[in-house]
Amino acid sequence: MITIYLIIAHLLADFTLQPSKLIHFKSKSAKGVLIHVMIFAILALAMLSTCLIHWETWAVIGGISIVHFFTDQAKINLELKHDRSYFHFIADQAVHYNSLLIGGYILDKLDIGIVCLNFGNPAYHDLTIWILLLIGIFIIYAINIIFVQPAELNSYGHKHKKKIENPTEIIIKKLLIFSLVYSVYVGTVIVLFR
Repeated sequence: MITIYLIIAHLLADFTLQPSKLIHFKSKSAKGVLIHVMIFAILALAMLSTCLIHWETWAVIGGISIVHFFTDQAKINLELKHDRSYFHFIADQAVHYNSLLIGGYILDKLDIGIVCLNFGNPAYHDLTIWILLLIGIFIIYAINIIFVQPAELNSYGHKHKKKIENPTEIIIKKLLIFSLVYSVYVGTVIVLFR
């Protein structure tokens, strides 16, 4: 169960609560990456609030946050040296995904989830609520890809006097890759909830 809450915190931090301004700040300064990682850590702590009496919860969230920081920074460094690539995004998400699985596995093996998650609100354990939240996250980010990012591409092109080649194709690719990565996360949540 803990892995589910870590995944949801990650999806909120990486997609819904990461506006374009923060993405640009991340590419200019490690402080931007730190702010982004702090958003993840706060969300993860909130999601696991009933488990905070255990130091292991703090340690795992801290470890995942450190991995998240260095993964994002490495992706940014690669993108600054080379052209942006969908491979960078997929590799970045793969590292995040595995760190979430490992962190959740560690806490589950310590039986922390059994002890602390049984004291929460019953809604906390309702798959329907979490699926609706996941659908909401997907819709919000898909709307961002379809409506906000094309305007940003055009603005970038005008600002740098570059013609963006086939922006519709870029948006479709982003939407497909996001959908693929997102389906892995959601599939994991559904499997773990059973």
